Amino acid sequence: MTADKEKIEKVVRTIAEARAWGVAVLPPDINLSAVDFTVVYQHPDGRGPQSRGGPGKLRDRFGPQIRFGLGAVRGVGESALETMFEARSGTGPFKDLFDLATRVDAKRLNKGVLESLVQCGAFDSVLDQRGITRARAYAAVDRALERSRAASRDRERGQTNLFGMFEVPGKAGGAAAAAGDEYPVAVEWDRMELLRRERAALGCYVSGHPLFRYQSKLPRIGAIGTLDLANQKAWSAVSVAGTHRKGAS
Repeated sequence: MTADKEKIEKVVRTIAEARAWGVAVLPPDINLSAVDFTVVYQHPDGRGPQSRGGPGKLRDRFGPQIRFGLGAVRGVGESALETMFEARSGTGPFKDLFDLATRVDAKRLNKGVLESLVQCGAFDSVLDQRGITRARAYAAVDRALERSRAASRDRERGQTNLFGMFEVPGKAGGAAAAAGDEYPVAVEWDRMELLRRERAALGCYVSGHPLFRYQSKLPRIGAIGTLDLANQKAWSAVSVAGTHRKGAS
């Protein structure tokens, strides 16, 4: 998948094949993802339950999963990734959007980078537990960039910010996470809007698909999965289901 990350149609095909085998494909994560796609395990000790899925299902007690790499996020360049990984390895995991913004050099961070990271779900693991949605995080991007520029100016002057004054020397993790009211109240994205934005950031759907809600109904109309097309006889007439994006030809 790493080799094909610029060829999104191949990535989509690989994701579909992985899911068909029962292997979960995880979205990018600001603290857990590397640059490239990686294999992670639910049960590193190999003591997980062995799958009893049907034919074609992977039976592996390690529970392998595929984690999306941050290098596959559209609009996030090498310079931004380099400074994010430096901050993460130096002072620990990011606590939220504002923590990342204050610890990363503002010269290598821009609005497009933060918007893409929010829309693809890279902050979900740190914001969901606080009840902060992607819509609210997206609305806070401009505020986070202001915080980033202020923190960078302070560093250049050799000063510290208010949070930094109370940090324990040597303690990983940087500044404290921003208070919930730092994230503006925003109109929540419905499931379709969330998936649309996720696809715009990654080039494909990862956390779900618009057709999943109809998955149990598709066989009733005779529709088959795209992975089964290769097994059909030449010139066979078959039905498939798909989505049509507004404005697409």
